[in-house]
Amino acid sequence: MVFPTVRFMVKATELLRESQLGLKEMATRVGYESEVSFSKAFKRCAGVVLSFYRQQYAS
Repeated sequence: MVFPTVRFMVKATELLRESQLGLKEMATRVGYESEVSFSKAFKRCAGVVLSFYRQQYAS
């Protein structure tokens, strides 16, 4: 289902912009048990890897 993934990714983008959480902690907070699954889902939805997004959009 697409909608839960979108909701998770909105939360992930907020965390990436507003915090310095590590990948595992961020994955847990948005509802993923595996940081690998979270990372792949983020890249699939956002079109960029987590580190690039954080560099470009962090406040």
